[in-house]
Amino acid sequence: MITFNLTTILVLAAIAVVVLYFTWPAFRQMLQIKGGNAVSGATKASEKQRHEHQRLTAELNRQLDNVASAKASATQAEKDVAAAEAQVEKLTGQYKTAVTGNASEDAKNAIAGNIAKAKASVTSKRAAANEAAKIAAQAVEALDQTREALKDFADQIQDTEQKEALTAVLNTAADASLALKNIKDRLSAAGEAARQADTDLEKARAKNDLAQGSDTDREIAKIEKDAAAAAERARLDAELGITSTPPAQK
Repeated sequence: MITFNLTTILVLAAIAVVVLYFTWPAFRQMLQIKGGNAVSGATKASEKQRHEHQRLTAELNRQLDNVASAKASATQAEKDVAAAEAQVEKLTGQYKTAVTGNASEDAKNAIAGNIAKAKASVTSKRAAANEAAKIAAQAVEALDQTREALKDFADQIQDTEQKEALTAVLNTAADASLALKNIKDRLSAAGEAARQADTDLEKARAKNDLAQGSDTDREIAKIEKDAAAAAERARLDAELGITSTPPAQK
């Protein structure tokens, strides 16, 4: 019959928790929820991942003692087997001495009974040692796998950070493109305003030209103006007795 002391049982239970934590996501999530360790304050995916990586690394470091205890228990179990086997050899030597020394039948029977018990103890301790060694090996394997998984997780965090950096660049470029397009649109609107000013100027010029009449009207008005000026000069010349010289013909 395999027997375990209280310390061994507690160590095995702790190792079982370690194995479940790192190999069964649902169990890990349940512990996170129970412990209130959900990450809600982080704003970026990489921040959440890095927080989780730090938390899991800390948990891994806390479990190193349990894994070490499992290995120590396996080692101690092997020592217990060796001690039990040494006890069998010792009792066997006593039995030989009793036989060669013509010891009483009661003495030889007592020693033989002790040898039988010692051999049963060896069998029990060997089974316990084998079980402890198996559990210790599983714990070490789980530890190694978890370390490797954390390394892969760290690489994944770097990938996430690179994606976030690229996203930031793309968003910046998109914002810049929108801003530049807005500037271009505003420049186009300003150009349109300048064209409107040109149009308004031409309209004003045309209006002014129309207000002065046609070319014929302007010519007739000039003739009338010149004739009036000539008549006024003739009147003044006559009044003042000035003989005016007619302008030379061109």
